[in-house]
Amino acid sequence: GPSDGIWTTYRRVLGGTVAKGGTKYCDKTGSGGVLSDLGRHGLEDGDKLQSPFFPIVYPRFDNNEAENRDEGKVGRSPKDIVGKIGGLAGKASGDKFFSFFKVLGSR
Repeated sequence: GPSDGIWTTYRRVLGGTVAKGGTKYCDKTGSGGVLSDLGRHGLEDGDKLQSPFFPIVYPRFDNNEAENRDEGKVGRSPKDIVGKIGGLAGKASGDKFFSFFKVLGSR
């Protein structure tokens, strides 16, 4: 970065998560703080991670997955979002946040 720490231009950034072939779905419902999995993909714990919600981009793009997304079959539901937010209030999540703020307070 610039020596004075001030950026005068902007860069685009792409973020995401990658899973290698053969990966199994891990349902973390109830573990608290997991807001990344808000879609109705229908996968159960231990299922092969194969769904338009988790698109294949390498070695070949999957046109069927893209078609599902274009048709609006892939998305987030308000019901799922509310359910996940409800999980944030659980004990495990509360312990995580308490621990995080303890670390912040120790500085």
